[in-house]
Amino acid sequence: MDFPKLTAQQRMAAAKVSGSVQRLSFGRDQDLSIADKLAELHDITRDPVVFGHCLGDCLVDVTEQGSGFQACVDLLRAAGADEAAAAEKAAWRRDRLEQISANDGGFML
Repeated sequence: MDFPKLTAQQRMAAAKVSGSVQRLSFGRDQDLSIADKLAELHDITRDPVVFGHCLGDCLVDVTEQGSGFQACVDLLRAAGADEAAAAEKAAWRRDRLEQISANDGGFML
């Protein structure tokens, strides 16, 4: 399965959104209002595909690492995440996890 395609600009925005979402969801700025959180994310981008790409990661993180990531899921959905992009990214992440597991956690090229 191929990594979901994003432009260079979308990849950069996704990296910024990813870090911001974690900080806003369970980091030092978790107590900000939802309006302030959304304003910060929308200052980075308003691209639903970028939000969906990040949402896919968080959906897998909820399953693999625990419900602490649910706040990230909720925030990205509130920001306008594209659910199809999220499903595509989540499928890619799950496929990678299965490949790693089948390889006994060893290094994969």
